[in-house]
Amino acid sequence: MKKLSGVVFVALLLISLSVNSLFAGNESSKQKPIVYYLISLDVGQKWKRSDIPILKNPELKKILRNHSRYMDKMEKNGSLIIGGPFLKDLQSFLQNRVIDGGMLIYRASSLEKAKEIVAQDPIISSGVFVVDYIKPFVTFVGPERLSAKAGQD
Repeated sequence: MKKLSGVVFVALLLISLSVNSLFAGNESSKQKPIVYYLISLDVGQKWKRSDIPILKNPELKKILRNHSRYMDKMEKNGSLIIGGPFLKDLQSFLQNRVIDGGMLIYRASSLEKAKEIVAQDPIISSGVFVVDYIKPFVTFVGPERLSAKAGQD
């Protein structure tokens, strides 16, 4: 529930800022917005609390290393905007890397393309994490609001 309330807070903040931008009357508000995809990930059946810290499970360590490489690739090609784990609390994360799912924001040409990108992520295809939901959103504020790379995969 805390995970969802945090996402809802961020979404409401973005919406309130976007409404101001929509009615500001400036030139940038007349341009086509970029569509992003917020992906919420939850722990899958292969994620076991006994695997924490991750270095104790060689299979999980390999999957996470491949996931990291995939994230680097997606960031370099402009698809991945930001991502990271949900934390139960900061101290648990710092001491033992305890996480509770994760969040990714992708730029993609369509919902289908975003689903395809996520499905190819080793952490998803292995069953360690599962997709909780994918939500499209637009942004009218921030450095990414009207990038020339809009919709490119």
